[in-house]
Amino acid sequence: MRVIGLIFAALLFALQGLAQSQTSDQSVPPVGPAAPESLVALGWQAANSGNFDDAQRYWGEACETLSPDACTYLGFLHKRGHGVEKSDPRAAEFFDRGCTGGHSEGCVLLGLALEKGDGVAQDRPRAITMFSNACDDGNRDGCFALGNVFALAAPADQRPEAAFGAYQRACDLGSSDGCAVAGDMHFGGFGVALNTGKAFGLFQRACAGKSAMGCTRLGAAYYYGKIIAQDLALARGHFETACASGDASGCNFLALLHFKGEGVAQDFARAAGLYQRGCELGDASACGSLGFLYMRGQGVPRNEEAARALYATACERGYKLACEAMIPPVCTSDAPIIFDI
Repeated sequence: MRVIGLIFAALLFALQGLAQSQTSDQSVPPVGPAAPESLVALGWQAANSGNFDDAQRYWGEACETLSPDACTYLGFLHKRGHGVEKSDPRAAEFFDRGCTGGHSEGCVLLGLALEKGDGVAQDRPRAITMFSNACDDGNRDGCFALGNVFALAAPADQRPEAAFGAYQRACDLGSSDGCAVAGDMHFGGFGVALNTGKAFGLFQRACAGKSAMGCTRLGAAYYYGKIIAQDLALARGHFETACASGDASGCNFLALLHFKGEGVAQDFARAAGLYQRGCELGDASACGSLGFLYMRGQGVPRNEEAARALYATACERGYKLACEAMIPPVCTSDAPIIFDI
């Protein structure tokens, strides 16, 4: 699930940031027994140089001497298979030790494992407890994960108000993606009163904080001109930023501008390339739009087989218009299939 991927990416970024702060002093490895915090720093020095065997050794020793953050980092090595055999059960074991020792990132990672059943028995209630504890401890990733649990559950189990509260808390703690999702909820009136002004402000805050999805939302606001005056140049700039940062919807919107020639010169080849990028990043409608271009031979050589394969991919990902396009006649409109937020 994409949101879980976002959390893992955020955690990895946070761990790398901590690595930089802990390795700024190039200390010589100590002679004799080392304090756990020294071992943690040595582990980061080793990890940053790509020496995961030594990182595992230092963090393993620190974990055994009751350093909870070292246990979490050791779990991450097992999760990724860096310097050790990849093992979800071992990763979960070390995340649990880190969490039990008071390291909130360990609680978040353990919660993700419990939510998905990775290396441990699936246990949603316990996952919620892990996320909630981390969030209460001021961990923005824990708040974001808690929001996901409440917002993305089956309809009968959704708790929109609680989800909004968690996302807003994540935003206030510095999660730019949390700001973007809280903005979405204000825009749609889901879990909070509809307020497009607050939505726009949160999209601005998210994009300024380098949230790719936030930049897509901000670009869409300028593109549609419903909550702010339309400005295609600003829309294009935000879509470019989002797409370059790996947001599939940002690539899809940017492709649409090139397809229609809105704010840029019409360029079917450029549109096709951007739809391809969006499709590769997982956007169903981008796959459908690329199929449309293949069917009509716009920007790419006409290829009905490729078009139908792309429609099938989009349909499998839940995009209804692509499913309908698979039934002859394949195209009934000159407009491309687009994603509208």
